[in-house]
Formats: sequence, C-alpha cells, structure tokens
Amino acid sequence: SSEWVESDGVARGCGWLCVSARFHHDFLGRCCHLHHDKTLFKITTMRTLLSAIPPSSSPSSLARSWVLACDGMVVYDIQDESGRTNEPRPFPFRKTCDPSKYGSILSKASGKQCVIYKSVVEHSVGSFDQWLGECTATHNHHALNLVGAATSKVGHPGPTLADAAERVVSHPGCDFGCVTIAERHIKKGNEHQNIMRKQKLGAQWFISQAVYDGAATCKLITDYADLCKAEGVKPRKIVLTFAPCGRKKTLTFIKWLGVKVPEDVEERIFSVDKEKTTCTDESVAILNEILDMILKATSTTGVPIGINVESVSIVREEIDGAHSLFQSLQRKTLDWHSYQQGKSLRWAIRWIQVDAEGGAASEGGELAAPAAAPLQLGLAL
Repeated sequence: SSEWVESDGVARGCGWLCVSARFHHDFLGRCCHLHHDKTLFKITTMRTLLSAIPPSSSPSSLARSWVLACDGMVVYDIQDESGRTNEPRPFPFRKTCDPSKYGSILSKASGKQCVIYKSVVEHSVGSFDQWLGECTATHNHHALNLVGAATSKVGHPGPTLADAAERVVSHPGCDFGCVTIAERHIKKGNEHQNIMRKQKLGAQWFISQAVYDGAATCKLITDYADLCKAEGVKPRKIVLTFAPCGRKKTLTFIKWLGVKVPEDVEERIFSVDKEKTTCTDESVAILNEILDMILKATSTTGVPIGINVESVSIVREEIDGAHSLFQSLQRKTLDWHSYQQGKSLRWAIRWIQVDAEGGAASEGGELAAPAAAPLQLGLAL
C-alpha cells in the first residue's frame, strides 16, 4: 500500500530516488543486463531494490541516484486508503499517474527492470484485464506486485486478489509477488499463513512494509520457514523494505501507513546530540542494526532475503539518508551472503554505461539489446 503526499515536502517514496539514468550493473559478477536477466528474484542471490512513486507528470530529474547500484526498481500504485484507519491522514492524498506508465519511463532511462505495484480493487474485472495487457504489451513490464483491498469494510468492483493472481499467472511471460506485513503477524498470528496462501496462488516473492520492528519481522520469517518445512515447499524470497526518517512529521506519516515504530526506537532517533549527528543518520544506523539482527536470527531458516529502500520524504536530508542507507544495507547483504557461502564465493559489481535510449553498451562499447526486450522472471525467486 502506498500514499502520495505533496504538502510539507513529504511523499510516499521519492519518484526520482531510484533512477540510475546512465549506468547499469552486473550483480555478483554475472554479466547479465536486467532487461535480459531472468534472475531478478533468483532464490540464490540477495537482490537490492529501490522504490519509486509515480509523479502526476513525467519525471523532471532522473539522475539523482545514478550512482546507486540497484538491481531494479519498485514502483508503487498510489491509493487513498481512507478506509484502512480511523486516524486522520497526516497529509492530503493526491492521485498520480499510472505506475506502469511511469515504470516504463524509468526502465528506458535506467535500463533496469521495474516491479510494478498494482492495487487490484480499483477496477472492474474487464478494466483490470485491459490494464494488464497494456502493462505487459505496451509498457513491457513482466513483474507485478499485487495488492488487495486496504480494508474488507469497503466494497470494491474489481477482481479479488485471487482472481487477479489467476489472470496474471495465465498471462504469458508475467510473474507476480505480494505484500507482507509483520505487524499483522504480531496482531493476528497468521501472516505466515497469508504468505503461504498467496504463494499457492502463484506469488513468486513478497515485499514487506517498511521495517522498524526487527523482532516482529524475525518472528514472521521464522514461522513462515517452519510452515514451508511442514508443507514440504521451498520458501519464497522476502524483500525487506527500509525507509529512513529524520523528522517527527515524517515518522507520523510512517506510523499512519501502519508501520510499528517501537517507543525506544523513536526516542533514540529524536534524542540524538545534534552537534554530533542528525536524526536521519541515527535512523540509518538503527535500520542497519535491525537488518543485522534479522540476518543473524533467520540465517538457518532457508528463507532468502532481499532489501528494498524507499524514501518517504522529499526533504533533502532524508533523501540523502535513503541513499546512504541503500549503500550500507547493500554492503551488509553482500558481506553476509559471502559469509554464508564460505570462501568459495567471489563476487564483484561491474558497471556498464547505458545510452539515452535505454540500451546497454558492453565494456567494449558495443550497444546491447534495448531495455524494452522482455524479461522472463521464471518460477524461482
């Protein structure tokens, strides 16, 4: 679930945070351009993603994050979500352009694959089918993240999540994932069963809500791993989302989105010695510690982990914090993966220049196939 906020400089994900406008990289030394890569969610690798939100018009700045070596981008589908909570929305809602259309702009500019969020409840069944056709055929996306209704209290004319999943699965060359929320697991104790239910519908990966409560996430992953073992199935990849915060107004918005922020974490963020550090930098340090804890606590579960970094602010300091967070979490996951694989693993990040049309040049300068080439994610994460 996502939200766009314009006033007071706050947004659910920063539209230009995730774009690498000229460069494309090979992850774990595989020489695989993302528009050809069939392993964006491969189960044996830790993938690193950056989130984006579609603006109400075409993006005006695409180069802000071109130094970040992300494997792909997550593009949110912006919804009102007014029925999800009785709490007043901290900032006004603003409808933005279609995430599939915006994702095609990002893919052409960066040469990277996008994972497109899609709320399935806003359309009739027929209009969902039309959107799906345009998403794959016109905008050339092949990885969707399906989101159901924010609340069961409000009726919707479109397909159910199960109906939408069936349509995506039957659509040639298209895979999908779903959302997972650790807070639901703490409240109801059945989120691991929700993951398994969606996995049986065909979900190939799960992207979490922003993580600030590491213990809740560890509990969810452990219970999910136990359920997979009991049912004799291979666990799907869980991509953990992290979002830095340096202002109380930003944190209020994060909480409104349903993210649990423990009191001690909030106190630590806003009680820093501002002559030595910033609240944003402290949140980055905390989120690094949380990922450390999750990786160690779940290392024997067999559940593959990825990371996704989003900015919920257009304030410069918090955007810079998202960049710093991405780099530190990426280093951490690479180091951890190397440690888990033992001394036999050797990895490297290689950079390849991408031309203005989205094609990727080889190291010798020869232009590779354009970014519009279809990506088949396959069955394995």
